[in-house]
Amino acid sequence: LQVTDRPEPLDNAGGDPPAVQDATTTTVADDESPPPPPTTAEEPIDPSTITVLVANGAGVAGLAGDVTDIVAEAGFETARPSDVSAGEGVEQSVVYFAPSFQEAAMAVAAEFDPVLEVAALPDPPPVADLAGANVVLVAGPDLVPEE
Repeated sequence: LQVTDRPEPLDNAGGDPPAVQDATTTTVADDESPPPPPTTAEEPIDPSTITVLVANGAGVAGLAGDVTDIVAEAGFETARPSDVSAGEGVEQSVVYFAPSFQEAAMAVAAEFDPVLEVAALPDPPPVADLAGANVVLVAGPDLVPEE
């Protein structure tokens, strides 16, 4: 066994000095500006710009009105509460959205615990008159208050 003070480098076994790589840089012309940084979050939803129609899909008297109050307290504009069209009742509440209003529907759904299901507005819609609403919340039995 032999002990040495300095180990011999293995990559320089041939005796040639190690190669030095030239560093390159890229410059931007004075008339070009760097691209803006990517945005990571979109603007938050302003609830006052979203009209929500709550429709009773459970057949429980007053349910649509009660849920409309919850939505209004969260700052959303609300249309007059309604009932779903005949045969359109639901087993669980759903928040439907018109094209380009998915984020708004998600914001409405998040006002409830647990968060409600969100889906694209079907054709035909679950109510006879959308009343200018961008989002339709069909209230099911899961939103009926326990007595």
